[in-house]
Amino acid sequence: MNFLNSALKTTATTPDAPRGLFTELTMYKDKPTGEISLEEFEQYALDRLRVLKAIEEAKLRSKSDDVIQADVKLLVNKHLQCSSRQESYRKDLISHHILRLAYCRTADLRGWLLQHEALLFKYRFRALDQTGQVKQQSQ
Repeated sequence: MNFLNSALKTTATTPDAPRGLFTELTMYKDKPTGEISLEEFEQYALDRLRVLKAIEEAKLRSKSDDVIQADVKLLVNKHLQCSSRQESYRKDLISHHILRLAYCRTADLRGWLLQHEALLFKYRFRALDQTGQVKQQSQ
């Protein structure tokens, strides 16, 4: 991934989501390629971190899974959704890898990220309808 100043901003390319099989979940097998501005890099990381921190806070407050599920849906729509499915896929993929880079420094940070990414995945998976869950499991 290349970083540009805002004057040279271009869009980062990501591997295309499989046509007809795109769901709200990603297994993060593909790494993002292309160029991204520093502002976009920072915004993507902060947006995903907001979602993960909100999940952590909800768990610490012992909220029920149904309440957390509703909160996650709102937060994902607010922070990780874009105008198109391809842009949402791109933001999800890039923001996930940014946080992997940022949180790889210590075992505690890696553990925190893994725990909360797994919870995010769980809530996003549960939000899929039955057909979406079957498609996701077959990928």
